[in-house]
Amino acid sequence: MNLIVLILIVLLVYSEYINYFIKIKVIPSEKCLYELLTPLALAIWIQDDGTWKDVSIRIATNSFKLNEIEILKNFYIKNLK
Repeated sequence: MNLIVLILIVLLVYSEYINYFIKIKVIPSEKCLYELLTPLALAIWIQDDGTWKDVSIRIATNSFKLNEIEILKNFYIKNLK
């Protein structure tokens, strides 16, 4: 296995950790959200990046891509009914 292939494999495996260390916010797949976005994690996220607006809660998603926002929206629609 040549070095470039090995580097690419390592980057793919550790991409979420690398994004965390270089301060890039990313939303993992919807499958990962079931494990990561627990009620406690959601409460902490709201306290950190959220605000109350009338009778709703808003979470700042400015740094996410549109497809990541769609993943979050679909996750909440399915799980918070």
